[in-house]
Amino acid sequence: MDSRMKEFMDFTIMSWNIRGASNLQTRRYLRELIRRHHPSILFIMETHVPFAKMSTFWNRVGYFPVAVEEANGHSGGIWALLDVRISTRVVVVDRHFQGVTLGIGSGDSSWMCTGSASKGI
Repeated sequence: MDSRMKEFMDFTIMSWNIRGASNLQTRRYLRELIRRHHPSILFIMETHVPFAKMSTFWNRVGYFPVAVEEANGHSGGIWALLDVRISTRVVVVDRHFQGVTLGIGSGDSSWMCTGSASKGI
């Protein structure tokens, strides 16, 4: 393994086409996923609700928004969330109503990742 990539050994990304983020059962399931898998970045798609409605929940579980593309009514929505404990550089490279591309870097190593809710992206 390239020694420059060692910083990413414990870096994980989780993506979920959630189809509605605000109900109690979904929040319980999200807490359990976070507890079990400790994702560094979460892409949550098809949120169906404004991010503001869930911001307190995300603060409590230790994630902050890197990029938020709001849903249009009950259609679309994508949130890119970062674990507050992660020191890796994460910047938004591009955003679209159905996709967000992040630049992720640490030291001399960097790469990009796109979370997309569409087959066309």
